Amino acid sequence: MLEALQQIKEAETTNEQLKQQLQETLQQKESEQRQIVQEKKKQLQEESAKIIAEREDSLRLNLEQEDQALKKDAAAAKKQMQANYERLKETAVQKIIERVIAQYGSQ
Repeated sequence: MLEALQQIKEAETTNEQLKQQLQETLQQKESEQRQIVQEKKKQLQEESAKIIAEREDSLRLNLEQEDQALKKDAAAAKKQMQANYERLKETAVQKIIERVIAQYGSQ
C-alpha cells in the first residue's frame, strides 16, 4: 500500500512537471504567435501606407494634369472671347459711325 501511495505521489509529481513544461511550451508558442502577428501587422501597415502614398501621388498628378488642361482651355476661351470682343467692337464702332453719318451727314 505504501508503495502504491509512493507511485501515485511520483506520478503526480511527474504530471505536475509535465504540466509545467506544457504550460511553458504553450506560453512560448503564444509569444511566438504574438510576435508573428505583430510583424504581419507592421508589414500590412507599411504596405497600406505605401499603397496610400502611391494613390495620393497618382491622384495629385491627375489633379495637376486636369488643372493644366483647365488653365489651357480657360486661356483659349479668354483669347477667343477677346478676339470676338475686338471683332464685335469694331463692327459696333463702324455701325455707330454709319448711323452718325446717315443721321447728320458727313461734314
